[in-house]
Amino acid sequence: MPSRRKLIEQVKVVEALASVRLTPGAITQNGTVVDRKGFLSCKAILNVGITTSASTANQDIEAVLYHNTTTAAASFSAYLTASFSLLVTAADTAGASASSVDELDLSGAARYIQLHFTGTNTTTGGVSASMAAVFILGDAINEPVSQ
Repeated sequence: MPSRRKLIEQVKVVEALASVRLTPGAITQNGTVVDRKGFLSCKAILNVGITTSASTANQDIEAVLYHNTTTAAASFSAYLTASFSLLVTAADTAGASASSVDELDLSGAARYIQLHFTGTNTTTGGVSASMAAVFILGDAINEPVSQ
C-alpha cells in the first residue's frame, strides 16, 4: 500500500471543534487552537447533525478562520475575509446531517489557527442538534509528518 503510506506521510488530521450540543438561539462558539507549523494548507470539515426528532430544525452556521502567533485567545484575528457557511434544515427527521468541506490556503497564516462559529439555531418540538469540525492539514513542508 504505497499510496496509503504516502498519504499518512503528507497529512495530519486534528480536531478543530469537539462535538458541542446546540441550544436554540444564537450560536457563538470558538474551536480548538491548532498548531499548523509545517503545513501550508488544510481542509476544514464542519458537520452539523440533528440528534432527535423535531417539528422543525434549522441551523445556519458561519465559520471564520482566525490566526495568531501564540495561543493567547485574546490576540487571534480573522485570517480569511471570506468565510464559509452551512445551512442544515430537517423536518421530523432524527439523524439528518449536513457537512461543509472547504479548502483553505494557510501559506500566509500565523502558526496557530482556530475556527470561530456564529449563527442561529432555530428549533421547535424538542429538537437536539450538535456540531463538530476537523482540520486535515496538508502540503507538509517536511515529510513524514509526525502524527
